[in-house]
Amino acid sequence: GPGVLANYKNAFELHDYILNTMPWWNPGSLTTGEAWAVTAYVLKLGDKQPLGITLNTVNGSAIPVHRAVQAPESEIPGTLILAGVLVLAAVGMVLQVIPNTWIEPKKSLSLPIAYLLLMTSR
Repeated sequence: GPGVLANYKNAFELHDYILNTMPWWNPGSLTTGEAWAVTAYVLKLGDKQPLGITLNTVNGSAIPVHRAVQAPESEIPGTLILAGVLVLAAVGMVLQVIPNTWIEPKKSLSLPIAYLLLMTSR
């Protein structure tokens, strides 16, 4: 799935993982060539395999599997966005709790709701 390739720095690490763990019913039974073929296929699916290069032990460690993710310098923008989303969610929840009679005073309560209010007030 998405993000799984982030566990590996380069194609060589991915190849080693594939070689040792695949196929799931008989781990370690792939040949080195088959493991490189699966590695190339996985990289091709993720648009990470350079064109015209055949993966092997020599160039595998030079081919990055994912882009490095740079940590943000400040957490303040993310915190402000999260706070804004939470405030909007709270306002939405409060507006759902307020009875319609407070928002639209011209409408009367329907008979079932009025009956329930009468029964619970006793």
